[in-house]
Amino acid sequence: MTLRSVPYPALASVAVGSYAPIGINPLGFSLSENYLWVKASYIDSAYLDLCSDVFGYDLVAKNFTTDIGSLLVSKLGHSGTAIASVASTSYTNVAQGYTSQEQVLVLYKDVPVEGRQADTTDRLAVIQNNQVVDTDLIAHALSGYSSYDLNLRVSSFAVANNGRYVALVSDSVYFTSDGFDTNDKTDVFLLDRETQQFYCVS
Repeated sequence: MTLRSVPYPALASVAVGSYAPIGINPLGFSLSENYLWVKASYIDSAYLDLCSDVFGYDLVAKNFTTDIGSLLVSKLGHSGTAIASVASTSYTNVAQGYTSQEQVLVLYKDVPVEGRQADTTDRLAVIQNNQVVDTDLIAHALSGYSSYDLNLRVSSFAVANNGRYVALVSDSVYFTSDGFDTNDKTDVFLLDRETQQFYCVS
């Protein structure tokens, strides 16, 4: 048996101000099993809250080759995200612009920055071929809303291997058909990406 130590990612490339590392945690492997997704948490002096980023560690090259947080920041046009978790899948839907390439789904929210109102909405981004192809899968499935109209709280998610179904744990009323949730508890909701419909399964 051989044990290999995974180094700490280079946070200087993503931190805006001075930073203090908090810790790193493994989140899972890519479908190809060539990458280990590692979450690095740190305090950045430029922000008002804990920051986190997810990096892809190449198991063959033995270095970090993918920075999920930087991809999101580049697409969103501003700095500061807090990534909660990621999951790898594969989804094909030509009409929606998805090929059979491996995808990474990323649960994140914006980090509050001085001069900008704190954002409490959880978002689910889709990354394919190192490109962010959807910054807010949840809001886009909830037709008629934009991400900033919502106050969605998603504590965790799971995705099917074929990528079609995404299960979300949330206490948000936006996922119910009538806009009301009377059980005062979190529920499990299933998003069918093929039909863009949500179903309550709990």
